[in-house]
Amino acid sequence: MLQFVPLSKYKSGLLFQLLLKCYKEFSYKDKYLNDWKQFDKEAFSNPKIGQCVFITNLDDKPIGFVSYDPRNFPEYAIIGHNCILPMYQGKGYGKMQIEELLGRFKKLHFIRVQVTTGEHSFFSSAQQMYLNCGFKEIKRFIGDKQDIPKIQYEKDL
Repeated sequence: MLQFVPLSKYKSGLLFQLLLKCYKEFSYKDKYLNDWKQFDKEAFSNPKIGQCVFITNLDDKPIGFVSYDPRNFPEYAIIGHNCILPMYQGKGYGKMQIEELLGRFKKLHFIRVQVTTGEHSFFSSAQQMYLNCGFKEIKRFIGDKQDIPKIQYEKDL
């Protein structure tokens, strides 16, 4: 059974480990390791950040997570890290995770949602998932790491 669990039920290091496993095959991952460690540290040490993360569990086992930034309320929320472990990908769990988040945004009365992903073959399933969830591409740009172009999507709620 799929469950969405608050981050507060877990210990520091989980987010970093999930990101490391999810991006294992991504050729640019080494550029992000320090950012992932910092994100994990901040999410677990700062309750305001931690409350914007939930863990997706399958049969009480963490299989992924999603985070978001609500600081532009009510105009829009930004989806941050969003990942499902490779062995669970292609089974609809990522879409269910995003649909859960979208439902939460609607209850919070956000007007729209934005998300950015890479324009790289590694992210093709994420790109398709966002389109399947009703997002529309709004722009392409070079990311701050100067590694791969990015695609930004948006969805009205």
